[in-house]
Amino acid sequence: MRAITLVIALVVLLLAASACPQRGGQGGGPPGGGFQLPPTPVIVEPVALVDYAPAIELVGDVRATQRATLSAEVGGRVVMIKHRVGESHPQTSGALVQINTADYEAAVAAAEAMLIELEKS
Repeated sequence: MRAITLVIALVVLLLAASACPQRGGQGGGPPGGGFQLPPTPVIVEPVALVDYAPAIELVGDVRATQRATLSAEVGGRVVMIKHRVGESHPQTSGALVQINTADYEAAVAAAEAMLIELEKS
């Protein structure tokens, strides 16, 4: 019985010794023993130069912080606008819009013709 116990103890001791890694980096384990994770697979890609233009698309309303009402001293069809919306227009640059003068020139010519008729009579 004592011999069987001695054999079982020897087998358990041999199994325990074979399960432990050896010191000094021999035996396939890490130096000093312990647990080591398996290697992680790595995918390598070449570097490519790509044009990048950051853009942010937003949806919403834009409201002016200041507002001005413009009106002409005379009525008529606008034929030219000197500046676009949002551009600065200093006072020294003259009129902001140009109105078609053909209607006024025709009215002046008619008034002059009527004046000449009145002077003849």
